[in-house]
Amino acid sequence: DNGKVGLKNDAGKVLIPGKYEALGWSDGKLSVMSNATGYRKGGKWGLINLSNQLLTKPEFEEISPANASLLFARKKSPLSLRIVSGVINTAGKEIIPFQYDDIKLTSLRAIVFSKVGDEYRYGLVDLDNKTLIPQLFKNIKSVGSLRYAAENFEGKWAVFTDLGKQITNFDLDSVSPF
Repeated sequence: DNGKVGLKNDAGKVLIPGKYEALGWSDGKLSVMSNATGYRKGGKWGLINLSNQLLTKPEFEEISPANASLLFARKKSPLSLRIVSGVINTAGKEIIPFQYDDIKLTSLRAIVFSKVGDEYRYGLVDLDNKTLIPQLFKNIKSVGSLRYAAENFEGKWAVFTDLGKQITNFDLDSVSPF
């Protein structure tokens, strides 16, 4: 509608009037999750439900689905000019705070990393942002549903449980799922 985007249902009823720059997600895909989708207004993204109620203000640089009920979002840090990543639910509630350079969800855990000096440091948190493996490592990857491998800055790997308990020493040259 006049260069703006809205949403109608299959019967032609307007659910969201045509007054937004875009609907869907910042990756260009349109989908609805738990009765919500993204909207872009003023160049920023927010979250809106299918009853046309704004769930968040348009404050995100990016917003996209992370899994069936959670969304990745990126926004400007209030403390600096950095863009920080966090996780919100489809109601707009912050699940993992906006304090990381990036986040990768794996089951009920999140691999997080931040730049410290000229190095990225990886760690593992749960969905309450409780640290399970501290952000001290060169890399962390999932190696199964309940195991994670962490690489130290000497290039050696160790295996951890999903609760952050270290199972092996840092004496492995590589780790991969079997």
